[in-house]
Amino acid sequence: MDTVKEYVELIAALMLPIGFIGFMWHRIATKKAIGVRAVQFIAVVFLLPIILILGMEKLLDGQTLAALIGGLIGYLLSGLSNFDRQPPDGSN
Repeated sequence: MDTVKEYVELIAALMLPIGFIGFMWHRIATKKAIGVRAVQFIAVVFLLPIILILGMEKLLDGQTLAALIGGLIGYLLSGLSNFDRQPPDGSN
């Protein structure tokens, strides 16, 4: 059972550099700037594995873990409709 926990933690830890490198590669390849959605993606790539690892190591209790995950989800979903609005003239 302990081996499964170690594998999950290893995968979560590898998400950090792989996610960042993939993000930067995509931004350079598409020549896009870093916008609001990109910041949200980076937040998920960095915070979610860290929260997962700290929770699995019992460094965070259940209430703290729930508050952090709830806060992260709230941050990601807040104002989501503002980014997808069509311009007033209908052009895109």
